[in-house]
Amino acid sequence: MKPVAKAVRIRSQNRIWNDAHHTEKEAKTFAKKALMENGGYRCVSFESKKGREGTGIVDLVGVRRNRTDRDSLDVILVQVKGGSARITATDLKRLHDATKKVQVSYTVAAKPARSVVFNPSPFNKE
Repeated sequence: MKPVAKAVRIRSQNRIWNDAHHTEKEAKTFAKKALMENGGYRCVSFESKKGREGTGIVDLVGVRRNRTDRDSLDVILVQVKGGSARITATDLKRLHDATKKVQVSYTVAAKPARSVVFNPSPFNKE
């Protein structure tokens, strides 16, 4: 393949890749906005250090205090689809299975002086 043809092909592939990631980022932003405005959720997203989507079915986690029992939380696991991507039965099953794998623990954070002490420690758990 000639160098010019190769450069054109690579540039085209990069444009497609960049467009896909822009669509993904935009879809995630609008999903966060909708969860916050319509449901009162605080959102956390899981991305790589470069801001790209990681592996796994869960893209966002929405958390809010339960509206009737203020000592309990409502947690929602979200997978974001953007562009022409469609929801599949496999996606729904994996997301449903992920709800059963959520691990919850507790700790109390105290700040006696210049440090923060957690009791029990949430670190170094397996």
